[in-house]
Amino acid sequence: MLLQNAKENAQQVQIERRSVLDGFDETKAREMFYKRYDQTRVMFTKEAEDIARTRVAEFEKVLMEKIRKTIGKYSMFRDPWFYRQLAEAQKASATSGLYDDYDLLASLLLNKYLEGGDDLGCSPSVINQTIKAIRNMSEQTLVAFTVICSIDYIHAQESTSVLETISYYENRYRKLLSTDLPELKFEFNNEVQVLNLGTIHFDKKDWAECEVKLFSTHHKNLIDVGIKKDSKQYTTALDIIRESSLCKEIILVEHELDSDCVRIALGRREDIEKLDFLNSQKSALHRIFDLYERDETMLQKNLEKLSYIWQERPVLKKISTFYNCVGCITPTKSGIYLTVANLSRLNLLDNTIFKTCPISL
Repeated sequence: MLLQNAKENAQQVQIERRSVLDGFDETKAREMFYKRYDQTRVMFTKEAEDIARTRVAEFEKVLMEKIRKTIGKYSMFRDPWFYRQLAEAQKASATSGLYDDYDLLASLLLNKYLEGGDDLGCSPSVINQTIKAIRNMSEQTLVAFTVICSIDYIHAQESTSVLETISYYENRYRKLLSTDLPELKFEFNNEVQVLNLGTIHFDKKDWAECEVKLFSTHHKNLIDVGIKKDSKQYTTALDIIRESSLCKEIILVEHELDSDCVRIALGRREDIEKLDFLNSQKSALHRIFDLYERDETMLQKNLEKLSYIWQERPVLKKISTFYNCVGCITPTKSGIYLTVANLSRLNLLDNTIFKTCPISL
């Protein structure tokens, strides 16, 4: 028996009986974990299923309402193509709690069905890719991507006035800007490429400011130099109008970007063929167009004035600032479908939009 000594100023205590309490060993811990885990998994799985069913029901409610307003009948439910895409859209809606996503998915399905589905190259893989993008992209990216691509799609078809045309774009883009545009160009470009919505081109060799691109493409006559007043060409134009029994006040208007010139009261030369005129009168208008000045310096001044008027509108200034800092984008089919669906959802899509689409829809 060992002799125990207490140190100086210490009290010696002898323990007569010893008790040891054993805690959870690893086996017991695993048993308790899996028991609780199974209970929690069942509980949360049921909750997730209930949430998913609720979301799908909300999406279907939005879809049915769109079908009722757009088509008025439900014959598309007999189409296997529609059912195949509907299943993918239901999966996407189950992962989203946002009404705007349901609205966008419904617009995507209806647009493609009305265009003929597979008959127009709308393959399941492309639609699935578009639905995947809707499910994974941020609202800022959706708005920004639509803004960039809509430069090619939102345009006033029959506009004959610079100021009216600018006001048209201002109203349209104000409705489109439901959120702020991304501040970081890199993050936006990266998300676009990851979601396979388009190819970013950083070489801006053939690039133009958005207002210049819009007017040069869709409203060229509004920015062309026109005919100088008190010039030989102006006198010739008046003679042509008189010989063709046309009205000068209706045919020629003062140029809004240059008060020293007049122009034909049309947005584009191509619009002549849409007029309910005699062939001889249409020919006369083409002859007047041929009298336009071809002065690059004067044209550049018109474009500068156009940009000045455009930048005075806060909404349009925001659009052009973002567009001008982002590389040019060539959208994929998924990107175009997404843009068209979003514009359709916001009632911003003209019926003539597909005539200018660079990729067959």
